[in-house]
Amino acid sequence: MLGAVLLAASLAGWNFDARTVSPDKAPEGWKIGGWGERRCLYGTAADGAGGQAMNVDMRGNFGGALQLFSPAWPMWQGRWYRVSFRAKGFDYPGQVSVMVRKQPYPWTAYSSPLKFHPENEWKNYSFVFKSNHDIQSDFGVMIEVGGVGRFLVDDVKVEEFESDPEPDKKLNSNKPVAGNLVPRSSFEAADDNFFIDRVVTGRADSEWYDFRHGRIADAKFGKYALHLPKSPFERGEVQSALIPVVSGRRYTLSAWVKVAEGGTCGFRMSASSGKWRFGNGFLVKTDGQWHRCSVTSEPVPENVSEVMLAFSAPKGFDVRVDGIQFEMAESASDWKPKFPYEAEMAFDGEKDAPAIVEWGKKLPLRLALYSAEGASVKSVAGTLKVTAFSGETTATERIELIVGAEPVKLAVDPKINGIRRVTFTPDDPSLFGECEKVMARLPPPRMTGAKGGFGTHFRVCPYFINYAKALGFTWQRLHDCSTLCKMFRGNPKVGEHVWYDRQVDAIRAAGIEILALPDWPPKWAMPTNSAGKFLYDAKAFGDWCEKAAAHYRGKISHWEVWNEPYISGYFFRGTAEDFGPVFNAGAAGIRRGNPDAKVVGWCTELSSPGYVLPFMRRYPVELKPDVNSVHYYYVDVPGDGEMGSEELMSRLASTWREYAAGEVWNTEGNLSMGVHSFYSFRGATAYELERGAAFGVRCWADTFASGMSKVFLYTLHNTDNPRTADLQTLADYDRAVTPVAATTAVTAYFIDGLKPVGPVKSVGGRKEAVFTGDGRRVHVVWDDAATAGRAKMNLSALRPGMKVYDAMGNDLAEKGLMDVILGPVPVFVVKER
Repeated sequence: MLGAVLLAASLAGWNFDARTVSPDKAPEGWKIGGWGERRCLYGTAADGAGGQAMNVDMRGNFGGALQLFSPAWPMWQGRWYRVSFRAKGFDYPGQVSVMVRKQPYPWTAYSSPLKFHPENEWKNYSFVFKSNHDIQSDFGVMIEVGGVGRFLVDDVKVEEFESDPEPDKKLNSNKPVAGNLVPRSSFEAADDNFFIDRVVTGRADSEWYDFRHGRIADAKFGKYALHLPKSPFERGEVQSALIPVVSGRRYTLSAWVKVAEGGTCGFRMSASSGKWRFGNGFLVKTDGQWHRCSVTSEPVPENVSEVMLAFSAPKGFDVRVDGIQFEMAESASDWKPKFPYEAEMAFDGEKDAPAIVEWGKKLPLRLALYSAEGASVKSVAGTLKVTAFSGETTATERIELIVGAEPVKLAVDPKINGIRRVTFTPDDPSLFGECEKVMARLPPPRMTGAKGGFGTHFRVCPYFINYAKALGFTWQRLHDCSTLCKMFRGNPKVGEHVWYDRQVDAIRAAGIEILALPDWPPKWAMPTNSAGKFLYDAKAFGDWCEKAAAHYRGKISHWEVWNEPYISGYFFRGTAEDFGPVFNAGAAGIRRGNPDAKVVGWCTELSSPGYVLPFMRRYPVELKPDVNSVHYYYVDVPGDGEMGSEELMSRLASTWREYAAGEVWNTEGNLSMGVHSFYSFRGATAYELERGAAFGVRCWADTFASGMSKVFLYTLHNTDNPRTADLQTLADYDRAVTPVAATTAVTAYFIDGLKPVGPVKSVGGRKEAVFTGDGRRVHVVWDDAATAGRAKMNLSALRPGMKVYDAMGNDLAEKGLMDVILGPVPVFVVKER
């Protein structure tokens, strides 16, 4: 294969030599982006091997991330570019992301991000991309970091090619595997996390229905088949966990299908990125018999290393699926299971109960073994193992299961608190595939009600109501998670109103307060003129707000008038001046409908609160909300460095002056990271797990200490998705507990409802956020990443009556620890009474 032709040996490059720059400025030509607030030392520094390197010393960050842009160069559509550079870290700086991106638009990237954690020695990095644009200005190589710490960058170079200069680099290293690649393809187990149901959220009624497939004793093979029962709503897909594939090979997906009333059943396979998919729908005969359907892919693209399988059934049809097979083949071969037996290991809880027990209780498990196709062995032995978040094995047990017998029920003592990985492994690995479940032992919820600060966005169905309550949440924001209070749902036509009392009553019965949004008018209430400009009917919107507030009076007392109006062209399709009368009409309507209700607004981006100034000046009296809301997405774990969020909060109040309310809430935010899973097969690194656990404490402690009284994490409504998603912080793809969820529950138990004692303090190389109330004083303590080295704490030096707990809720003294080395994951120092 001929190599790619290099069009420019160095189209652009920066080595920073002989460019000593003052610490408050970026190197010549490089620009500092405007997203968020931070304290950072820039300039150049000796790299230890002669010459200079660009210095990035993040001393503090709040509200966004540091974004450094290189100068632009001529970039042409259809050509390939390689960006290479060297980097070196000191101590443990935050994760760094490098890409080619337009300025200043956050969603206009020309390459995928290269993410890495700078090591304490020089290391070379590079990435290749194909340009889909002709562009010569307002873009560059962007170096982004949201965490605190110091690193150096040197020898940044851009090369241009007429074709891919690294065609073999994208080929994955997976080895060809023969046979059926689905580990449990006969669907004998009642609980199996290999297949989950992908649900599209935001549909109010259909969310409450909570689509989940089951099994039915009507099988083509074995005893059971997968069952998609007839439903009154359009369901999502049943999707598999990710399966490794070999690039350049064809794969065939097949399954036996029976449809009770006739109809179609869709099959497809797609890459984990979602950018490659192959499949179609099949018309299944109405004779009530089993029929085999199959589809064969084109050769798998070079940049695809794993795929998921999916099948779906249309609304109103009862569908059974059995004998699924995914194989590296040009056509479907006779079905043969990967293993002769299929094991089930499940959390043996009540219906709609999450896999969580309270402190001091044992894990209830259910184990069973089934024959996939009539195999003759009667019993199989294996080992049950419980693994703690630290990686420590806390319990093991030998189990022998009889094929086809009633499930064995166990009560397993996990020994210590927190998240747990439970595995069941056969002695003979050829008999059945290893089972793995994630469960947790967490504190009982404090049930702080309206005074609590822990909020989220959960799908409105019994399971997620129970899950949110078990994690200690006492607030729910009705936005993308459920549109049941949006105008287009509740007032779809002039004079027509639809109410969702069952869902609202269920949330309130769980002790959870509601922050509702009445926005998103239907088309009749926001027509367009001949130029395409949206003309919002402010009166119609105000009337809807009045009726909604009156109807839900006694159930919903807080209404956030609009979501993110500052994102012009999407959530609000107009200018800030256009938004003024619409907000006024909505706020007035809410107050007419329920004089006791609190109006929440204006929902600005935290680091740019000036969006509201144009209409504040025009409508100075009416616009003041009862609660000010902002959005802050955490690019990295918050709470380090010299500048805490309290400084930015002070600026916010100064900007809004007399229009600022007494409270500020962060009504939407999350952590940008990759894998949140504690499953071993999901591939989270130790660094990602640590960041997740740290975030589950520090996002709450740091934000509350800054003066915000509530935070609503954007998650728990888009969880049922096998792909790795940044927003799956609180639940994994099969609704399993995550490290973020476990530490959030512990944090809520220790600090929710308490008052902060000032902002986060830096003391002796450690950070402290202090909270008091209800006869308790709680110090949340972690290492300050802006100070070199790790801080230590000696438990014997604590005052009498103080106890120290780790982020999973374990008493460190009871674990025999006296000298604690602090890290990014905080500990809780608690003084009762």
